[in-house]
Amino acid sequence: MSWLDEEPRLTTVANQQIRRLAGRALRRPILMTALAIVISAVLFAVQVRRPTLYTRGVRLLITEGAFAADGRPRPRGELLGFIDRAVFTGSRLQEIATKHDLVRKLRSPSVGVAVDRLHQHIDVAIWQDSFAEYRQGSAPPRTVRVTIDFSAPDPETALAVARD
Repeated sequence: MSWLDEEPRLTTVANQQIRRLAGRALRRPILMTALAIVISAVLFAVQVRRPTLYTRGVRLLITEGAFAADGRPRPRGELLGFIDRAVFTGSRLQEIATKHDLVRKLRSPSVGVAVDRLHQHIDVAIWQDSFAEYRQGSAPPRTVRVTIDFSAPDPETALAVARD
């Protein structure tokens, strides 16, 4: 028998700790109630202060000639990397951030930080991916549908940035 076999089970230890904390809470009900109210108020204040983000997106259709023409299956990671290199270049994102005044709208101290936040607010989803399958020589070119969503404090900006 090893030392690992002699250790108590995780569920047993968790139950013991919960019982210990519940016993302490029952001995000090006023303190625990006040603590719960304070924690709830802080969490509520954080949620209220969080700005509302509106998400808008565009859908793209990528055909085989634009991405690859050799007929081999392509994993989603390769396709996402292609989109990231082709569409989300630093200079392009900086141009979009300047054009839509995202420094002010995303509350960023500089254009560089706005570009980072812009990249964080972009969501790329792949659906109807026929690049994952082999293509026969006589078959029509494969396609993949991509959705690019952007979240911003107002819906007009979100849609304009997603389109750009």
